[in-house]
Amino acid sequence: MFSQISLAVPDSAAVGRFYCDILGMTDQPDGLGYAEQQAHLSLAQGPAHPPSPQGFSWKIGITLPNLDVAATHLRQSAVSISQPRQFEDIGYMAHCVDPAGATIELLQQGPKGSEPDLEAGHPIANGAILAHVTLRVRDLAAAQNWCAEQGLHL
Repeated sequence: MFSQISLAVPDSAAVGRFYCDILGMTDQPDGLGYAEQQAHLSLAQGPAHPPSPQGFSWKIGITLPNLDVAATHLRQSAVSISQPRQFEDIGYMAHCVDPAGATIELLQQGPKGSEPDLEAGHPIANGAILAHVTLRVRDLAAAQNWCAEQGLHL
């Protein structure tokens, strides 16, 4: 299990506002997140490295109880989000992009039709979990070289 995801972003204040104001994360002891016992995002000022279709791509995964409520909230907040869809038997999901270009996958915690009625609270943060980072690799050797350059090793 990971406890912190660090992202280099060109404007950490603006990206931080997106994660807090739009996605409902709050300041936690070691970054932004939904609860102290969960994983957190750490934003570092620097050049963004958005995923590259030439080599490999990655995305941040957030699970939540009601994707349709979240999608409506994002659209009302002027955030472009894909149409939620059921993906095979994996889950009901949609995608958006943060201001630095990182893809965010929103995955409902149950199948379409199992959504709970949400009580008062933030339409995304209410029950959300910063759950995973997905890495898709087209060229394993190139991806391993890039990771090594970033200080990441198996």
